Amino acid sequence: MDGNSETSENGSAALVVAVADQFDAQVVRGLGGRSSLNWLVRRGEQQLVLREDQDLFELGRQRLGEAISWRATARASVGASGWPVPLSVERPLWTHGSWWTLETFVPGQPAELRPERHAALLARWQELRLDLDELGPQPHRLDHLAVLSDDDAWRLFADVEDTEDRRWLRQRLEQVLPLAERVDWGASPRRLVHGDLVSQNLLWQGPTLAGVLDFELATVDRRVTELIHTWRCRYDDVVLAYDAHAPLNDHEWRMLLVDWWALLLSLSLFHLKRGREPGRWELEALRRSSGLALRLAANA
Repeated sequence: MDGNSETSENGSAALVVAVADQFDAQVVRGLGGRSSLNWLVRRGEQQLVLREDQDLFELGRQRLGEAISWRATARASVGASGWPVPLSVERPLWTHGSWWTLETFVPGQPAELRPERHAALLARWQELRLDLDELGPQPHRLDHLAVLSDDDAWRLFADVEDTEDRRWLRQRLEQVLPLAERVDWGASPRRLVHGDLVSQNLLWQGPTLAGVLDFELATVDRRVTELIHTWRCRYDDVVLAYDAHAPLNDHEWRMLLVDWWALLLSLSLFHLKRGREPGRWELEALRRSSGLALRLAANA
C-alpha cells in the first residue's frame, strides 16, 4: 500500500488492508470520495474498487444496507442498457461499523463539460427505458419535499441562532409554499434519477463517456428532480440547453424552483430535528439566485 493511500476518519491504513483481505484483494492506492471513501485494489490481474459507504443520512446499519443493495440493482440495470457504470463484484460486507463493497473499476478522467454537451447527456440519460415499477425509489432516501408538509418547520427555523440564516430560511419557506400549491406533480414523467450527474461523476476517455459514478442520490422520481441537482440555482445555461432538447412544461418550470428550495429547506430541517444547526452548504445555497431563478419567482 503506497504512501498516498487515504483512510477513513474512523479507521486506519491497517483497517483498509484488513477489509481488502476479506475480499481477497490487495490495496493499491486511495481514490478519495465524498459520500463514500474509495480505494483501488487488485485481485489477481483484475483492478477493482473497495468502497466504504458513509451513512450521510444516519440510516443505521439495516436501512443503509437496504439502500446499498438497491443502488447495486440500479447500476446493474443501467449497465445492462449499455451505460458504463461500476458493477458489484461481491455482496456488501458489514465490518468495523461500516458497510464495505467491492465493485468493478471504471477507467477515465473527469472533463469540463460545455452546457450544450452536458444538457445532451442529461437528455440521453433520461431516455433510459427501465422497469421503474419493479425498481421503485431508493429505500429510505431523504424526501426532499418534506418541508412542504412539515408543521414544525416554522418553529424550528425560528430557533436558528444566526439572524441572517434565520431570515433566509423563513423567506424561502414563505416563497416556496404558495408556489408548490400551483404545481401539478404528475406533470413531469418518472425517470431513473441519478441525482448527481456533474463533471466529477462522469469519466471520459477522449470523446467517449467511460464511466458514470456515485449512485448514492439515485432514485425513481420526476425528471425535474435530476435537473435541480445539476442546476443548483447556478447553471442556468445547462437547464436552458436541456429545455431545447426536451422541453419543460409550465408545471415543470415551477417544480424546478420549488424542488430546489424545498431540498435546501428539508436538509436544514434534517439537521435541526437532530439538535444541530443546518450546514453551510444549504444555508449559502438558500441565498443564491440567478437570472432564471428570478424569472421563475417573478412568474410565480
